[in-house]
Amino acid sequence: MHANAELIEHFYASFARRDAAAVIACYAPDATFRDPIFDVAGHDVAAMWTMFCERGRDLALDWRDVRADAAGGAAHWEPRYTFSVTGRPVHNVIDSRFTFRDRASDPFAAPERLTVAEAFARHAGIDLMAVLPPAPVARFAAAASAAGVRVAADDTWGDVF
Repeated sequence: MHANAELIEHFYASFARRDAAAVIACYAPDATFRDPIFDVAGHDVAAMWTMFCERGRDLALDWRDVRADAAGGAAHWEPRYTFSVTGRPVHNVIDSRFTFRDRASDPFAAPERLTVAEAFARHAGIDLMAVLPPAPVARFAAAASAAGVRVAADDTWGDVF
């Protein structure tokens, strides 16, 4: 098995154990991650996986068809979990593609284009346009709290976002 295929196997096994440190170690410091929901780079990649590992208390993960060479790789994976905001079960079916430059990854899926406001409405039940500044941050904090997001009294609008 190619070393990059072993890295992909290690990545999914670490995620299945919810071992954020081991998942993050699979990425280069300046790695990027893109899918229909997230488009993050660098430190934000680590923050995203840490969030998934910490919040995915009932995460079940299956993966297969791992293949890789020196330049790239691919895998099929299916996470199952409860979406914390709605309490609904989620079963994603994902075919990921990885591009290796040290240990960078670039998963792909056929994107569904949503505006940020549409994504907030669909996935958190928040009317983002109604809580944008100049509306008081308390209005956004209350909507986020009602959707199950933990907020603090001193959070700014950006913190809640």
